[in-house]
Amino acid sequence: MELCGGNWLSLRSRYKPDQGESSWEESERAELHWQWLPAKTGDAEGQLGTLQLQNPNTPPRQLIFFADGRFQDDGGICGCWRLQPEAQLEIEHQVGARKMQETIWFQKPNLRLRSLLVWNAEILEASQFCSEIRRVSKPPS
Repeated sequence: MELCGGNWLSLRSRYKPDQGESSWEESERAELHWQWLPAKTGDAEGQLGTLQLQNPNTPPRQLIFFADGRFQDDGGICGCWRLQPEAQLEIEHQVGARKMQETIWFQKPNLRLRSLLVWNAEILEASQFCSEIRRVSKPPS
């Protein structure tokens, strides 16, 4: 999970399959500021740590990860996560009939690819693909 932390430049393309020729929406660029906070004494049993998203124009968001493959966000949404052997993180949660499946491929320490599928029952409602590059700062002199 520590690989998720850092400042990332994200290039994202969104797709809505039910819109025919205009299915592709505009691509966008975003700055993502993730911080991995390892669990401390006194945190919930089995808690690995918290992944916190801190962007300038949005309220902070937190995902709390547990060793048994569960996660919970600060809004109360719960789901599951799996780390696959090929450096691939899968995150999934469902609210009502809507299910979200996100996969993050850690290609290199400073490069990751992300895909998100949004299902409404058995129908693909939306998807997005992101390529993300970790911002690296020059070490102080």
